Amino acid sequence: MKRTFIAIKMPLSKQKQELVFNIQQELKDEKIKWVDLWNMHVTLFFLGDTKVDLIAAISENIKKQLADVKSLKLKMSGIGVFKSLADPKVVFVEIEASDELKNLKSRIDQAIIPFGFKNDKREFKPHLTLGRIKFIRDKTNLKTVLESSKFQDFGDIHVGEVLLYESILTPKGPIYKLLARFALK
Repeated sequence: MKRTFIAIKMPLSKQKQELVFNIQQELKDEKIKWVDLWNMHVTLFFLGDTKVDLIAAISENIKKQLADVKSLKLKMSGIGVFKSLADPKVVFVEIEASDELKNLKSRIDQAIIPFGFKNDKREFKPHLTLGRIKFIRDKTNLKTVLESSKFQDFGDIHVGEVLLYESILTPKGPIYKLLARFALK
């Protein structure tokens, strides 16, 4: 078994890296496990434990489903938290759920479901995870940082491919191993 997921790699320009760094600095006194900049991605489907002998067939099905999907741009703006401000678990950059991105997600779902994977019942909320929150001492400061970054324009990212990764969990954090690339038109 391999722990796998399908994602869009999110390379951040120097300007975007500085925006992320500024947020990290504003929250430096909090217990947050920040995502390494080279690991930034938007998850389209988390498969979890996947039988190794299914990976080639899954890859082929994804390739077929994405054969006519055009490349797209992701618009990133503002930061937020998942669960809630009262009980925050994740700090993230919001990604606009454009029709093109929804179509891409739908195609991925169609490729995966025949293999017995279940689609998440929650609404797809595209986001770029910046950090996983362990503990927040100063929720007022967190609220201030969120409000000051709410309309921060992180710009657009061109998406020309979708990736299938293996996630190897280690004490220092996950290591992502590329298993397959799927080019978009």
